[in-house]
Amino acid sequence: MEESTTFRVITLNWKHAEAEGFPSTSGIYQAYGDSPIYGVSCLLYIGQSRNLQSRLHQHEKDSPLTSQNNKSYRYAECAIEMLDIAESILIAAHKPSLNAEYLKSPSETAIRYMVQNHGERGVLSLQVTNSYWVPCA
Repeated sequence: MEESTTFRVITLNWKHAEAEGFPSTSGIYQAYGDSPIYGVSCLLYIGQSRNLQSRLHQHEKDSPLTSQNNKSYRYAECAIEMLDIAESILIAAHKPSLNAEYLKSPSETAIRYMVQNHGERGVLSLQVTNSYWVPCA
């Protein structure tokens, strides 16, 4: 008997924008810039917010991203209930240099997720998953 695995799919449609061009909706974002360790225009940070515009203004005023050279951003609107899940999978898969959080521990009631990245996705893989798990609430 063949065993099958089912994933819940989260599709993100990435758009390139300046910090001022971010919408005030919920979503995930990527920040790129120059790093003395990783090179030019590398992925520095993946984050999420219920208000992308407000969060990016915070980064522009006071964060490690403030002093980065060659900054650029991408964002994808995302339902609020999927923000933590999508963000943690992307961080675990791509390990941006300025992120510190990774996946939560699996539990017996875990659900498997797959993130599909479309549009201006930058260095993000088209599909991101493996055995990534996020506990049910």
